[in-house]
Amino acid sequence: MSIVEVAVPMLGGRRMFHIDKGRRWSVVEHLMLDAVARQPSSAAVLSERSCLRPRVVIEAFIRLMRVGWVELSSTENGTVFSATALGKAQLGASELRSATTRDKRWMSFRCDQVYGGVLRGREPFIQRNLGTAPSPECKTRIFLERSLAYETEDMSAIFAALAGEDEVIVGIDPSSERPLAGHALIKVKDGEIEGLPTRASDELRDAIVRKAAEALPPDPNRPAPRVGPTATPFAQNIKREVMGLFEQRDLILDGSEHRAALDKVLATATDLIVIHSTFISPEGWRDLLPKLTSAAARGAQIHVLWGQSDDQNNSSSSRTEATVFRSKVEQMGRAEQIVIHPFTTGSHAKLLFSDDGRGQWSCIVGSCNWLSTDFSSYESSINARDPVMVGELLAHLSAMANAHDGLWSQTAATFTALSRRIAAMPRGPGRTAKMRILLAPEHAELVLHARDNARKRILVTSHRLGIAAKPMVVVPALAAHRENQVECSLFYGRATGAHSNLDTAAQTRELARMGVTQRPVLRPRLHAKVLAWDDDALAVTSQNWLSADPADTAYRREIGIFVEQNKLADTFMRKFELARSG
Repeated sequence: MSIVEVAVPMLGGRRMFHIDKGRRWSVVEHLMLDAVARQPSSAAVLSERSCLRPRVVIEAFIRLMRVGWVELSSTENGTVFSATALGKAQLGASELRSATTRDKRWMSFRCDQVYGGVLRGREPFIQRNLGTAPSPECKTRIFLERSLAYETEDMSAIFAALAGEDEVIVGIDPSSERPLAGHALIKVKDGEIEGLPTRASDELRDAIVRKAAEALPPDPNRPAPRVGPTATPFAQNIKREVMGLFEQRDLILDGSEHRAALDKVLATATDLIVIHSTFISPEGWRDLLPKLTSAAARGAQIHVLWGQSDDQNNSSSSRTEATVFRSKVEQMGRAEQIVIHPFTTGSHAKLLFSDDGRGQWSCIVGSCNWLSTDFSSYESSINARDPVMVGELLAHLSAMANAHDGLWSQTAATFTALSRRIAAMPRGPGRTAKMRILLAPEHAELVLHARDNARKRILVTSHRLGIAAKPMVVVPALAAHRENQVECSLFYGRATGAHSNLDTAAQTRELARMGVTQRPVLRPRLHAKVLAWDDDALAVTSQNWLSADPADTAYRREIGIFVEQNKLADTFMRKFELARSG
């Protein structure tokens, strides 16, 4: 019998969670109640107007009738649903009053740091400072490597794992206790795992079995371990691909469109606005303050996050401006409604999350520094409206809002709870496209994907051109041109870092000789960060494709969205060429 101990890196903790137990109303039920409050109508008519199946509409009304908010009445045209006085009274808020009960409960959890899975309870037991010597009955102890992506716990994954049926975690009690970091010992006897809860992921089980097999001496008579296929990081990312709501109008280009999008958010949101801008400038926040104040007066809670890293003097211009901004908000008596976070997130991402005043949510993702721009540069963003996409983006904002790893802020907990609620909302009618969120390490993988799949053309726009351009984009572009005669065009706003004008000119000539176009764009001032190929594939992001290559440890350093839709890339290329030549 062969027994191997596999040490799995894990985090463990215990928190007091606030839980709403009971059924919550869906957006469909809210919309149906609102519709019949305005005008009594039949199920058939509402089904046709909402593009929902009649069964879905009828089931919604059955639940609304049970609580006395809707009633049936007969008319000359047949039976119609209408809202009662009690039902009409529910429509003043952004959400219907749910028939839930609030509870508080201590719950324990375990997070594996290999694949990010979460287990309920206090098992397996976590040990600190585990040595290499195996237990007496084992011959070998071997350690699984900790993944850079899961060095800290994922609050969204924890909430998902701990919430029971008809339960929603809505908050936590503040705690100064950090999760316990260590290793859990898992025994593998003759290829079979012992001591690992059944809720553990298949990926973790496979990794444990593989690691145990590596520790044993070669034996031709021993059967091979039963494990599933491995997947590359990009293949794993494809699993997160969704058919999300997307129209070409969700592609936001140029400074004027970004100004209009920001103004619309500040004029319509009534619940929550989260702005993440890499930089905060004095002109940027002072220009927006009256609009932020108006949004707060309507009841919107506003959070301002920023990502500029501190310089060698342990300070940054954004930190200074955040302090001044916060002081001004306090003087106006709006500190509870407009929260200016004091710590950098360390992220270069640019995000604008909000509701639309009618119960729907969106998040604009792209290149625009909302709190430091004069909106005169050529920018690019995507307005994500799909509930799954928006929920995931808010979960990332939740992680970024935590000032310290392991210490859960109330803001982060609130964002996490809301992100799960948004992700569970039904997808409304409308055109869809293949979509997925791009985190920092996935940008380089997407460039390789474009190299292997492009057949006609590849276009890249970047604010900056630096030494990272060659391994990140130039080498793959040359390979695509050499192997498939793909037309490759690289556009940038200005050279940076060690790249002098002479270096850039020499590189431009050398690339032209090898079949790749590299050009500066001075008018309009280029700030967009786009990777597009052929006619349909488009990635819009915060990452400067031609100057940045974030480390794998900085998972949320950059955030973008990749979309595949008929003629989407072609639309961007034509609009960009028009702006460049205009």
